Amino acid sequence: LQSLYPSLEKKEDGLLLYSHQSQGVKEVLANGRDIVVSTPTGSGKSLVYLIATFQALLSSPGSTAFFIFPTKALAQDQLRGI
Repeated sequence: LQSLYPSLEKKEDGLLLYSHQSQGVKEVLANGRDIVVSTPTGSGKSLVYLIATFQALLSSPGSTAFFIFPTKALAQDQLRGI
């Protein structure tokens, strides 16, 4: 299985990550650590868990992810983001 992490490290692949996103993704995907990301609203924290979730789904075919969001607006925002 190929990890998503090496592709995400390369800026020419089209996805530019903020420093907290890059560090979070690295800790989860490359180092296998559990993390907490604490930054202001709208700073892109969700992308860290989404990337980690997609990697887990890719490594376990047939698995399922279930997301629960506190508000309809946040759910719509997350859907647009992915």
